[in-house]
Amino acid sequence: AVRFDGAADIFVIHREYDFPCLKARVISLACPTYDVTETRADVRIRLGLPAGAIVVTMVGLLSPWKCAPEIVGALVERRRPADNVFLQVLMPVVPGEKSAADAARLSALLSDGPNAIFSTEFRQERDLLDRVYASDLGVLYHAQDTGSVSAATKQFVSARTPLVITGSSHASDLRGGVVRVEGFDPVDLAEA
Repeated sequence: AVRFDGAADIFVIHREYDFPCLKARVISLACPTYDVTETRADVRIRLGLPAGAIVVTMVGLLSPWKCAPEIVGALVERRRPADNVFLQVLMPVVPGEKSAADAARLSALLSDGPNAIFSTEFRQERDLLDRVYASDLGVLYHAQDTGSVSAATKQFVSARTPLVITGSSHASDLRGGVVRVEGFDPVDLAEA
């Protein structure tokens, strides 16, 4: 038996698909309990983030089907120099997949301005939760309707950070603080 004793705040359902035969395994994801006494502004200052900016964050493995370069490109294109927007893209490269090319594209997109962090490092859970909590908004993209919650969603649930997601049934059991964008167009997601 496994005891959680307050370590999990809430459970969400994630389905992992065995491609190409599409057999699904249902996985219960424990959204960790996140107790924080600091304000978002205090956490930002501690992490070296701009206290007064609008912080937008993407997390998760840098899988090619997540279209991270397309989404970040659309976000960067829509920002004007006067916009007070700060992007955090915290997406480790997936070994054995073609995500190294996506990492190179993201580095090129984000290298021109000081208003961004791009990291392919795996982070300790508390650090990741702090960075999500310090955000005004999260962006999560699903390339297809999986009928489940993305594994990257759990930090946003724990930190109570609003999310913009694709309009599939992924994250369908999340209530409040979720904006769903119809379809799977990365540009539409960035514009939301």
